[in-house]
Amino acid sequence: MGSVIKNNGGIPFMINDVSDHVHILASLPRTIALSKYVENIKRTSSKWIKSKGLHYKNFAWQNG
Repeated sequence: MGSVIKNNGGIPFMINDVSDHVHILASLPRTIALSKYVENIKRTSSKWIKSKGLHYKNFAWQNG
C-alpha cells in the first residue's frame, strides 16, 4: 500500500491493520481526487492479496 501511495504522489506516514480493516495516514496529492486515490489503493492491494494464494481468492474490499 505504501508503494501505491508513493506512486500516486502521496506520502504514507502510517499504515496499520487489524483483522477486518486497515487504517492509513497519508498525504493527499494535489494531482488526484480522493476517490481515485482510494480506488487505486484498493484495486492494487486487492490484486496483490489475491496473488498470495487460493485462500484469498474471494477477498473483497467493503463498498464505498
